[in-house]
Amino acid sequence: MPPNRRRLPFDLALLGFTSYIGFMSHPDLRENFPNSLWAAMGRGALLRCPRCRKGRLFQGYLKPVQNCQNCHKKWDTVRADLAPAWASMTLSAHVIVVVYHFFFFDTSIANWIATSSLIGIAALISLLSLPSFKGLFMALVWWNRMEAQQG
Repeated sequence: MPPNRRRLPFDLALLGFTSYIGFMSHPDLRENFPNSLWAAMGRGALLRCPRCRKGRLFQGYLKPVQNCQNCHKKWDTVRADLAPAWASMTLSAHVIVVVYHFFFFDTSIANWIATSSLIGIAALISLLSLPSFKGLFMALVWWNRMEAQQG
């Protein structure tokens, strides 16, 4: 957050509200501000701005927008690093284990068909879930104010 905004003497973020007076004075942003971490993470998982819910979070597959089109929040300093990749692979692995058991007990399927099917399913799940996980973790980083500082 910009350093020119005054802080309240107590932290309303613990109650699910923002603690910045300048942000809360804008009526459009005040009504759309998330009430909880879960709401912010849900907005991020839907590839929307976790702060205002109206702007897009990504300009491509995984590249965050520089600023939100609606609330002008700077998103290029919020980094999710490797957490989305790990979460995507974990989800993919759990689904593949379940699908593998169906292939394992049906012995009429050739091994090369089963293996190539499992690899394709794993790749598809990972590629489809990666942007949502990145949006979710970007919202988590933003909510906890762990953004990268511009030097």
